[in-house]
Amino acid sequence: MSKIVLTLFLLGLLACADDPFVRSGNHSHIPLEFKKGEMYCVDCKMPVDSLKYSAQVVLENGDTYFFDDPGCVALWLNTIETKKSAVIWMYSLDTERWIDGRKAFYSVFDKTPMNFGFGAYEKHKPGFILYENMFIRMIRGENLTNPNIRKKLLETM
Repeated sequence: MSKIVLTLFLLGLLACADDPFVRSGNHSHIPLEFKKGEMYCVDCKMPVDSLKYSAQVVLENGDTYFFDDPGCVALWLNTIETKKSAVIWMYSLDTERWIDGRKAFYSVFDKTPMNFGFGAYEKHKPGFILYENMFIRMIRGENLTNPNIRKKLLETM
């Protein structure tokens, strides 16, 4: 996408009455309902087109941010000071409901929207990792977008 097209796209989003990246006032810190394509990932700026692989982060002040990929959550949280107090909701691929992202189990091979590979699950399966491990791998760039990591992971299959 050219810089001009991207700039016009982002200006169009900002002109909307409702902010497509955040909803305020969620003082209950619960996952919010939204229409597909209505909200945009605050990290990669892509529309959240599906519940599958989506996530929400609620800050102490009640602001809820939306994500299209669990990997985007880790990248964005790493940039804010209040990451430890944030409530993380991941959409579980096995139980198809919102679950605590810090208690979820993560696959490393899922075909996620941003191709990071980390899908959230409520039930553990062999080879799944915990949230802390997923977070560290994302910050280090150890995900399926890294050709060396991808090759190494595929060799272990």
